[in-house]
Amino acid sequence: GSVTRVKSRTHRAEPRRATTDVGNPAANSRSIATWLQGGRDWLAKRGKDGFGNSTCQAVLGVSRSMSAADIRTETVNPMTAVWLGTKETWSIIDRTFSFIGGLFAGTECADQVGGVVKIAQISGQVASLGFMPVLQLAAMLSVSIGLLNLFPIPLLDGGHLLFYGIEAVLGRPLPERAQEIGFRIGFAIVVMLMIFTFINDTSPWWSRLLAS
Repeated sequence: GSVTRVKSRTHRAEPRRATTDVGNPAANSRSIATWLQGGRDWLAKRGKDGFGNSTCQAVLGVSRSMSAADIRTETVNPMTAVWLGTKETWSIIDRTFSFIGGLFAGTECADQVGGVVKIAQISGQVASLGFMPVLQLAAMLSVSIGLLNLFPIPLLDGGHLLFYGIEAVLGRPLPERAQEIGFRIGFAIVVMLMIFTFINDTSPWWSRLLAS
């Protein structure tokens, strides 16, 4: 198998400094934490990615270059490829949960949640970079959608697993009325999520249309 690794380049985005003491790791952690807390307003920044899409993310002054000269493909043995794939899958799951938690905590931007329209748009943009980026995007979408499908929401597979778990605990199935109510709630949640993502997907178009 093969994996793509990207070299990272750093640049100084703001004149902020975190002092470190080589002999005192605990002090270093406190120093960096204080530095981050002091720059919280600076960390939350909106910008645009390489395709011009609006982004909202924390910025630490470290970025990676997507230049072809800074990207290299390394061939590894199958066992290493499986291990690297597992690590990347877990990384996607971890980032997904962190993003969802940030939405509820108010530290993430809700307009970054997209649906079918945004997926199609990003897929077209990534396709211009070559086959490997498209393959990586497909893998990320597969993991994210699979994870979403396992959420304990009636109507999704995770909702069915929830009902099976309750049945195992009670020793009998839930009453049909309770299951019906659960599926209605799940359907309402899914529909609201679809409407929300559609609004996020199309809002830039409406904004440009109204501005013109």
